[in-house]
Amino acid sequence: MLSASKAGALLALAAVALSGAGCTTGQTGPALFAIGGTYTGTLTYEMKGLAADSVPVTGGISVVMQDPDGEGNIAGTFTLDSGFSGSGRIGAVYDAGVITWQQFGDPEKPLFYIGTLLAATYPTCNFATAAFVLGQGNGGGFDGAGHLALAGTYSGVSCASGSPGDSVTTTMTATLAAFNPSPD
Repeated sequence: MLSASKAGALLALAAVALSGAGCTTGQTGPALFAIGGTYTGTLTYEMKGLAADSVPVTGGISVVMQDPDGEGNIAGTFTLDSGFSGSGRIGAVYDAGVITWQQFGDPEKPLFYIGTLLAATYPTCNFATAAFVLGQGNGGGFDGAGHLALAGTYSGVSCASGSPGDSVTTTMTATLAAFNPSPD
């Protein structure tokens, strides 16, 4: 797990449902360090259980993040590249030793929900009843050396299959791996 913490603070992992509630990440560490700046990396989605969708979909991403108070209260934007369309806002707040991710993608949706990308990539799937949980272990955070990693899983994704009216319920993972060589 990567860290983003303040003087011995423990940042817990939590779940978020499709309602758009926040997600927390983190781990213990010495002091909150600079995290603002421009990160570049990849955003990968992988659908489980559907032969046609089992190949991971990976695209480049640029994330511009500000931490204006130096306290982990994050604001910023991201832009997808490498043939994908989409951009969006990110936001997180730091309070009582916890960074709570409130947005990474479309407003009022779970983390990594980017409607244009999901519709183009998985056109036969419906995410309306899906739930998202930020991963444990390497679920995410900052490491103080410019690395940002977030990963989680959507469950309850319904995808059409075979005959009209047939569907399969499956899961999809979303993983962000990004690097900023000189965090602000």
